[in-house]
Amino acid sequence: MISDFFTGPEPCNTGPLISKRETGGLDFLIFQVFGAHTSFASLSAKLEEKKESAKGGGKSRLRLGESIAVEIAAHGSGRFDNACKWQFSRSGILFALADRASSGPDGKPVGRVEIPSGPLMSCGLRSAFELVEETLSALGICYSGSKVLRVDVCADVAGVPIGEFVRKFTAGDVVRQTGKFSLWGDGHAKDGIQTLVIGGAGAAVQCRIYDKVAEVKRDEAKRQVFERLRLDFSTQCCTRVEFQLRRQCLRDQFGVDSVEESLRKLGAIVDELTTQWLRFMGPGVDRRNTTRSKEWPIWLRVKDDFRNWLGQMKFQEVRKREPVELDRKKKSAIVNGYINSILAKSWSGVIPIGDAVDDVLGHIAMVQGKKERLERVEKKRRLNEQAAFDDVAGFLDGLNKRPAGTLFDVPSNSQAENSS
Repeated sequence: MISDFFTGPEPCNTGPLISKRETGGLDFLIFQVFGAHTSFASLSAKLEEKKESAKGGGKSRLRLGESIAVEIAAHGSGRFDNACKWQFSRSGILFALADRASSGPDGKPVGRVEIPSGPLMSCGLRSAFELVEETLSALGICYSGSKVLRVDVCADVAGVPIGEFVRKFTAGDVVRQTGKFSLWGDGHAKDGIQTLVIGGAGAAVQCRIYDKVAEVKRDEAKRQVFERLRLDFSTQCCTRVEFQLRRQCLRDQFGVDSVEESLRKLGAIVDELTTQWLRFMGPGVDRRNTTRSKEWPIWLRVKDDFRNWLGQMKFQEVRKREPVELDRKKKSAIVNGYINSILAKSWSGVIPIGDAVDDVLGHIAMVQGKKERLERVEKKRRLNEQAAFDDVAGFLDGLNKRPAGTLFDVPSNSQAENSS
């Protein structure tokens, strides 16, 4: 899948940046797997047998090939199109399998893979994907594609306490595209952990900034791996800046669909997140033009940390989805609908034409004021309406400029006689 993505060392927590004590990398990855099983009937029977055995507390070990053995869980996971009947873990990577032999014409996945921070930190991205490929092959799955569901990337800034970020944020020295945030600390969390979360729960994009030392010390296994590979927390403080991107953001904002695309474009995506979506600034931010204000030196360091490890991969530029082509027939239908509504109401004497115009303008203002939260079909409809609004506005402007009582240019009797 990704064997050709690398030009140098791993873009993960095991890279050569340890000597600089500035580290970061891909921290979490979830994606759906598409393809077809070569022997699904036999595999599904074995999986179901081990699953039922696990429910009763019996043996659930299933051997895949000569060298791979996994423990089948007593339950599945997910729901709807993401529902998987069986699941197991191998080297910390979760594999979930759906009850279907192939993706088929309905385009549903045959499984899901979740790679958490542990395997990424201990063995690196390349080795993690080699393990995924080996496991899918042992399951008899012919891989044909993927859909990325979630990507987490992080940069750890050693020697900078979380309090510095909290102080800047509470002082208002930040430019952000979301108004939602939560701030935890100063006794509100166990062990005095301070965490700043920018973006609401379940948001398409979320940034978490927190005390990594306090977080790791609560997990002894993670602490040992972290100190062996990255930092000695016994004498240092360290703040993690972590972005979480869900499928909605990756697909709609950056045009990313597969896990391969997400890795190819990750550098450009993170660069936009740290320059457009969120920036910590120096004091006295010019809100009228934030480009005039200088960024906080520590935030520039964060951006450099991201670029250091992201620069070890080959990247394509982010190409956002092209605007939907305007459907002129639909545009004309919308324009005619508004105009006919105005004329029908005024001719029938229901309301004066001025009130009819106000009704239409009010409706336009309401539509324009709403945020675009719908999927593709809804976005296309709104695009057509927006184009139609311009034509309607021109028509209404022409009506307003006419003298009273001259809504229509009806020829007089003398003009009609002369023309005849």
